[in-house]
Amino acid sequence: MFTRIWRTEFDTARQDELQRFAEDFSASMFRQLPGCLGYLHAIAGSTWITQTFWESEQHIRDAEASAVYRDVVSRILATGFLGDQQSTEVFEVTGYAAPPG
Repeated sequence: MFTRIWRTEFDTARQDELQRFAEDFSASMFRQLPGCLGYLHAIAGSTWITQTFWESEQHIRDAEASAVYRDVVSRILATGFLGDQQSTEVFEVTGYAAPPG
């Protein structure tokens, strides 16, 4: 399993809009992408991360090249609530435990 972390700064006055975008567009996109095992969104101050979990690095590359991904990225960049720079990191998951239950 692999995890991809996308990090950006955002306009905190527009946090509700960013959250709605994540719920309305990003969530649907991740459910459509083959190999995506799950995602989470988190904030700290004016930093937003989206962390996704994938079956393989190839699934991540395929997702990033897909039309649905490129469309959502174009839409979020056009909103104006993100900072100018985003970064992405990919890690191999070496340990994982599902919550009990």
